[in-house]
Amino acid sequence: MALFLKNIDLSEAREIIKKECSNIELKIEYIDTRESLGRVTADPIFSKISSPHFIASAMDGIATKFIYTLDADINRPILLKHGQYEVVDTGDAIPEGFDCVIMVEDIQTTDEGVIIRKPAHPYQNIRPVGEDIPMGAMILPSNHKIRAIDIASLLAGGVNEVPVFEKVRVGIIPTGDELVDVGVTPKIGELIDFNSWTFAALVREWGGEPIRYDIVKDDFEKIKETTQRALDECHIVIVNAGSAKGRGDFAEDILSTLGELKFHGVSIKPGRPASFSMAKGKAIFGVPGYPVSAYFVMENIVRVGFDTVLKAKSEEKREVEAILTKKINSSLKNDEFIRVKLGKVKDKLIASPIGRGAGVTMSLTTADGVLVIDKNTEGLEAGEKVSVKLLRDIKDIDSTLVCIGSHDVVLDIISDMMNKRGFNLNSTHVGSMGGIMALKRGETHIAPVHLLDEKGEYNTSYLNRYLGEFALLKFIKRVQGFMVKKGNPLNIKGFEDLSRVRFVNRQKGSGTRMLLDYHLNKLSINPKDINGYEREEVTHLNVAAQVVSGSADCGLGVLSAAQFMGLDFIPVCFEEYDIAISKDMIDDERFKCFLEVVKSDEFKNKIYEIGGYELNSLDIII
Repeated sequence: MALFLKNIDLSEAREIIKKECSNIELKIEYIDTRESLGRVTADPIFSKISSPHFIASAMDGIATKFIYTLDADINRPILLKHGQYEVVDTGDAIPEGFDCVIMVEDIQTTDEGVIIRKPAHPYQNIRPVGEDIPMGAMILPSNHKIRAIDIASLLAGGVNEVPVFEKVRVGIIPTGDELVDVGVTPKIGELIDFNSWTFAALVREWGGEPIRYDIVKDDFEKIKETTQRALDECHIVIVNAGSAKGRGDFAEDILSTLGELKFHGVSIKPGRPASFSMAKGKAIFGVPGYPVSAYFVMENIVRVGFDTVLKAKSEEKREVEAILTKKINSSLKNDEFIRVKLGKVKDKLIASPIGRGAGVTMSLTTADGVLVIDKNTEGLEAGEKVSVKLLRDIKDIDSTLVCIGSHDVVLDIISDMMNKRGFNLNSTHVGSMGGIMALKRGETHIAPVHLLDEKGEYNTSYLNRYLGEFALLKFIKRVQGFMVKKGNPLNIKGFEDLSRVRFVNRQKGSGTRMLLDYHLNKLSINPKDINGYEREEVTHLNVAAQVVSGSADCGLGVLSAAQFMGLDFIPVCFEEYDIAISKDMIDDERFKCFLEVVKSDEFKNKIYEIGGYELNSLDIII
């Protein structure tokens, strides 16, 4: 198997794709105009009739001759008798011989006719033939993606059938011994193939026709055979996975064997192993298997080929300027795509980076936008202004309550309930201390905290020390304890047992980490004696997942996370999980919605159903 030929710049890769894919021809087909949304015009389209195709009234009123009205004055009204006018509604044809329309508001009806008090002028309130679309006018040019409003103009112009390019057929070939189809419960070492269905959805979103082939195991001849069949049936072929340099990675060899390999390796992160070849006059793309890498290769590389074949302009995502909340280090080798959450705090748009791993699928689902770090830049500093390409509507971001701090599954419940009320909760999990610092820097609206001080009291001493002025919502009390395997096979009872098991910890600055340190110090237990003390996860659910997987025996977290993951739970204590608030947010509509949700019976019932929670007073302390 060959190694990477060369990592080329993304801009160079795109130019190669455009050049090669411009030679792929699409057939022209004629379709019903009413079914043409999203299709691309193959020829310019001209109107067959004028719109309107008759002289029409633009108002409700009367049609008459302007000459009848010349002597009308506010002080000398005149009477138009029956026969000198005709009643018309908006859109009606103007009766022959009449040349103006007087609005119904400007006439007074009597038994003898109508009284008018000001003169009309020729063609007043009349739509001439072709005012909107004259017959023979070009309605749409070639290579235009048809929109809903375009269909209205086409039909108004008498165009009932339009010439469009056939849909670009994209063959999608999922490969890998480890893959199983959707609906199959994966065994250890197996993965559900969701990439191919994501690709299919993207192709439909672009206006193409996806053709997904059955999963092909890591067998060169079988992948080659399926790719050959796809080349006969499609304009573009995607071989998913096997694009790197490991065992069973055949994408490059397939692309080289069936056609002329144009590149293998692009200076982007994630997505570096992307490859491109031309075979039988068709395009083949090797797309990495990691889902985030795959997404960025689809959007930034495959999309270029698709739009070139379709002869359509790429739709650029809207860019906004935001303030970065934390430092991001980056190499000098690749353009790096960073997923971020966005929220408006006062007059600043704040961008909070989220999971950077190429396999962190949820980072795409939860991201509001993407920023690109140029490969010639070592990284970005906290507080730096950055340009972010939006993945969501900016209106959604304007209605977002930014929440940075400690994690709890109840935040997901609140988020869903706020969404039903027209607001969003954008939650980033950085631990209680991280939330306090974000609040201090003006980068968040609220910060969930549960910080135990040396006196055994929660939250207020830390907030006084770091914030000075603040408001605090006394939110919930929740159970913290040890999450262990069903049946507690290692008989873990307390902190003293942690030195004999594999532990998984929370990140520095988190309230759970501080709770652990508080008890270790109280019992004179050295953290170095705990196997896994330095191993960190950022949420309670992540900790629970490590225990479920068997990579850890125990972790400290909340009861709800243990229950969600089917683990046993050894209670340690009830703790206070509160919400620190910027004072100027108390009367903000977004926080009012948050407060309305947590005070609702629906929310109370939901958290009691989960178990391990008690509502606190819900008072706001200032």
